[in-house]
Amino acid sequence: MTTKTKPRPKKKLKAKLKATNGHAKNGGPVMGGISPESTHTAWEIALAKRIAALRGRAGMSAYQASEAIGVSIKSIYAWEHGLRCIPARHFPRIAKAYGASAAELFPAFA
Repeated sequence: MTTKTKPRPKKKLKAKLKATNGHAKNGGPVMGGISPESTHTAWEIALAKRIAALRGRAGMSAYQASEAIGVSIKSIYAWEHGLRCIPARHFPRIAKAYGASAAELFPAFA
């Protein structure tokens, strides 16, 4: 005898999102993007946007970039959306994969 599972009521989910201001418990956004309550600095957010733009300029998909840099696709997504900081050890591989110079990655220091 099989029993049907009841679908989760949408009202509870909407109420939960409203109570948390659309953010998960850990403070991050529920659906991608940079959280307005993020602890990242303006410089880190600008770097995330710059990395995404460089990947677009290189004409690479997230999968291709992850293969070239040696990280997961989830890492690429998290870096480009400001959900995670990029470890410094990855910058040389990012620059090489995207055909960018250090000055393009860090224009403030050029």
